[in-house]
Amino acid sequence: MSRRTLRLTLVAIAGVAGLLALPAGSARADTAIRIGGEDRIETSVAISQASYPVAGSAKAVVLARADDFADALAGTPLAVFEGGPLLVTGKDRLDVRVSQEIRRVLAVNGQVFVLGGASALSPAILGDVLTLNVNPVRIAGTDRFDTALRIAELMGPPLRVLLCSGLSFADALSAGAAAAGTRGIVLLTNHATLPPDVAQYMLDHPGAEYFAVGGPAATAAPGAIPIVGTDRYDTAVKVAERLFPNPVLVGAASGEAFPDGLSGGAMMGKAHGPLLLVNSAGDLVPAVDAYLSANATTIATLHAFGGPNAVTDFVIRQMTTA
Repeated sequence: MSRRTLRLTLVAIAGVAGLLALPAGSARADTAIRIGGEDRIETSVAISQASYPVAGSAKAVVLARADDFADALAGTPLAVFEGGPLLVTGKDRLDVRVSQEIRRVLAVNGQVFVLGGASALSPAILGDVLTLNVNPVRIAGTDRFDTALRIAELMGPPLRVLLCSGLSFADALSAGAAAAGTRGIVLLTNHATLPPDVAQYMLDHPGAEYFAVGGPAATAAPGAIPIVGTDRYDTAVKVAERLFPNPVLVGAASGEAFPDGLSGGAMMGKAHGPLLLVNSAGDLVPAVDAYLSANATTIATLHAFGGPNAVTDFVIRQMTTA
C-alpha cells in the first residue's frame, strides 16, 4: 500500500481535542479531522457546527430520531436540498443541545423538518421547536417507505434515485451521502421487495437515473443499476467508486450504528464527497484500505464522524498512513 501520511486533527464539539502523532510519510501532508461529541446527539451538533460554522447560515434543519433509523434514512438528501444540517434528538423532547444549535445555525425564517410520525418524534418536540419561533414541518407517511416517498415528493423531480433496503441502515448511509451530493433522493425497498408505491414513483419519473445499493435493493429493483459489494463496507466503497470519481474529500463513519453516518452524510453531500463505512474495532477493512490507496493522489481531507468508540484512532491511523 502506498498512501501519503495525513496530519490528524481531532475536533470535538468545543474545539480542538488533541493531535495524534503519525509516522512520517511522504512530503505531502493533508488533514484528517475527527468531528465528534460525547454521544450521537452531541456528534450531530458538532457536525452541524463544522458544516455551518457561521451563525444563521442554514436555511433549514432536519430533525431525526437518535435511536431509530426507520424514518430517518431518506433525510440526508433532504437536509442538503433544503440547505441545512441533519440533527438527531430523543423521541420525547427536543434535546437542549439540539435546541441551542437550532438557535445558532438557523437563518431567520428558516424551517425545521421533523421526520416521522408521533411515534417517532413526539408532538412535544414540535412544541419545543415552536418555542424557538420556528414553525416545524412534520414529514410522515404510513410507514418508513411512505415517509421516504413524501420526502422525495417534497424535493421534486430527481436526477438520480438510490434505492436501498429500509430494513437496515448501512447501505442507506453511503447512498444518502451520494444522493445528497448528486441532486438525488433515497427510496426504500422492503428488503428484497419493491413496495407498490415506490414502483409507481419510478414509473412516474422515467427520466431519473436509478441505482440499487446493496443486494436486497438490487433484487427488489432489477431494472436499476446495481451497486453491490460483498458486505456493507465494500458496498459503500463501490458507491464511492461509481458516483465520486477523483474524490478530494472523503468521510468515514461506523458501519455498526447509524446516527453519525446520517448527520455526517449530510455534511459529505454538501461537500460532494463520499461516505465510507468502517468497523469500530480491529483493522481497517480491506475494501476501504484499497480504495484509499487507489485514490491517494486526489484525496486531500478525511472527515471521521463520531468519537473513538465509533471510529478508533487506530483505524484512522490505518486510513491516513502509508
